[in-house]
Amino acid sequence: MKQTINFSQFIDAFRDHNRLDNFTYDGLEALFDYLEELGDDCGTEVELDVIALCCEFSEYDSALGCISDAGYDFTSEPFECPECDVVTYNNARQCEEEECGHLATVEQHEVWEEDQELAALEYLQDRTSVITFDSGIIIQDF
Repeated sequence: MKQTINFSQFIDAFRDHNRLDNFTYDGLEALFDYLEELGDDCGTEVELDVIALCCEFSEYDSALGCISDAGYDFTSEPFECPECDVVTYNNARQCEEEECGHLATVEQHEVWEEDQELAALEYLQDRTSVITFDSGIIIQDF
């Protein structure tokens, strides 16, 4: 026997299993939408197993945070100093040439961080299911 549930009942199921701490409210909403869409795309009903979902999916603030937790380093990309053209690899985005010491501008940092987030997201999408939402991502553990 199957029962169709709404988002409120989905939240209640996580509360009943003391698993509300596994995901944010926005994360639960994104996961619910993903599971509904998955069921529609596959033409099958998805069974609600709160414990299995908590074991199978993890929420992160960003793709870069997920990659970092997994032990990968996307932050050591080359930094070409605009002052002296020396290429260095460091997280501080600072030229390592002794006489220069030029720091990347705020704008350069923002572009670099956006590029890194996109690269990390693409890396994850090539390896697992990724649910994106405004305040983070949920991945199917791999």
